[in-house]
This record gives sequence, structure tokens and C-alpha cells, in this order.
Amino acid sequence: MFSEQNFVFSQANQDSLLGLLNRGLGEDPAGQGSAAGESVPVRTWARAEGTLLNAGDPFNASIVGLEAGADAALGPSGRVGAAVGYENVNLSDGDGGSAGQEIYRIGVYGSQSAGGLVFSAAAAYASASDRTDRASGLGPSTAGRQSDAVTGGVEVSAPFIDGGVSLTPTGGVLISDVTGGAFTEFNGHLSAFAIHGDSSSVTAVAPFAQVSMSHAFTLSGGAVVTPNVLIGYRYDGSASSGAVTLVSEDGTVFVGNKLNLDPNTAVLGVGLSAHQNALTAFVKFRATVSTNWNEETLTAGLRWSF
Repeated sequence: MFSEQNFVFSQANQDSLLGLLNRGLGEDPAGQGSAAGESVPVRTWARAEGTLLNAGDPFNASIVGLEAGADAALGPSGRVGAAVGYENVNLSDGDGGSAGQEIYRIGVYGSQSAGGLVFSAAAAYASASDRTDRASGLGPSTAGRQSDAVTGGVEVSAPFIDGGVSLTPTGGVLISDVTGGAFTEFNGHLSAFAIHGDSSSVTAVAPFAQVSMSHAFTLSGGAVVTPNVLIGYRYDGSASSGAVTLVSEDGTVFVGNKLNLDPNTAVLGVGLSAHQNALTAFVKFRATVSTNWNEETLTAGLRWSF
């Protein structure tokens, strides 16, 4: 269960950082004008999202979150910004246990266009308050701990337009370092069924490549509606890492307690944005699919430029 928490925490942080990296392109298609040199002085934005992560028999998790930020023009073709976010995670495993996390995150991001390419970078720090109710065989064994993560990433995109169709190939890498604090369980039925865990730390690398395609349609009232699709690949190193060393009351040490999920994933997505004057509304769906786990995320948000 503890390695499952580590994975969900890492996954949530990586997904958030991908969103910040894509801010260089506006994340929604209506923002891609900035990649071509449009220099809107300030953009503010907010989004809400819900995620379901299904890893079959090991565990399932649901995540709901809010994030908001702002970025400003930096010269004729660059941007720099910051964001804050909150997420609530609920997890249940195949043995009847449950866990939860409250995640608080702060991040910075920036982008720069040069020679038809857009270079983006982002970094974030996240802190999570964890709770676990592990099925011990004789009532739940409960524990609390603190987890922290530093996540960083870079990407390069090459957006171009042909016949009104915008095509954007992108490649990059994410690196996350997750630290889980030491903990001691409590079992109200029998203390021998409780364990304690050492602090743990894991660094995971996630290279990715994707291609997005969109086409803008101008309505009679002046609004611009842009549907888009995305397909990509990501190697998620955190899916097969995050081991936690556990120790029973009698001193028996259990090592190698980690997930063995497939780190190779396909990423599929569809989205729609509507832009008029200074306001943009967007909604998107993303699916991450592997051989033994999958994740679906629905995001809706607003952006105001001035």
C-alpha cells in the first residue's frame, strides 16, 4: 500500500508538471498563438480536474484537484509564470485496505520561442499528508506520514500550421524525486499486527513524445472554437519503483515492497476550447494506457488574458 501511495503521488505530480510545460503553448489550442510570437502581457488561468487510476487487483485511486496560476510575457516570444494547486487522493487496494492523501503544490514554468521551436521548462515542489488503513488480518492497522516531492521537466515543441491545421510534435523528459517519511502503525486489536516503516526515497525518470493536432473554426459571432486530438508515448519510471522497507514488531524486516507495473504507456487525448476577446474556456480528456494499469483525467478550465 505504501509503494502504491508513492506511485499515485508521483503520477499526480508528473501530470501537473506536464500541464505547466504545456503552458508555453497555452495548453489549450487557443493559446498556441503565443508559440508563434504573440505577446499577450499577462494570462491568468484556473482549472479543475478529476482522475481515475485503475491498477486492477493491486489498487484503484481517485484524484480531484484545483490549480491556478498566471504568466507574463518575457520579451517578444517568451513567458514565465507560477502556479499553486491542491489535490485530494483516495486509494483502495485488493486486500480491503484504504489510504488517502492531501497534496499541496507550488510550481514555476517558462517558455521561449526560437527558430520555429518552443522550449519549455517547469519545476514544482509538493507536500502530501498521508493516511493509511492497511488490512492486517485482524482489523485495520492505521498510520500517518508525510511525503514530499520535487519534480522538474523540459520539453521542446515544433508547432506549424498547414492548410488551417495546427500540428505540434513534442518531446521531453520529467524527473521526480519522492521522499516518504518514516511511520509507525497502530492496531487497536493486536499490536503484533502493526508494523513500522523506514523513510524512503526514489528518483524516477519519464521521457515522453507526443503529437497534437487542432483546427480553429471562427463562428459568426466572432468566437473561435478549436477541437484537438493528441497521441503520444511516455515511459513512466515510477510505475516499477518506490520500494518501502517494512519492519514487524518482532524485528522481522520485509524488503522489496514495491509495485511492478508496466512503465510503458500510450497517451491519448481529445479536447475543445472556445475563445472570444480575452476569455478562453477549455475542456480536455486524457487517457494513459499500459498493459496492467490505466489513468483517465477530465479537465475543465478558464483563461483570461489582459
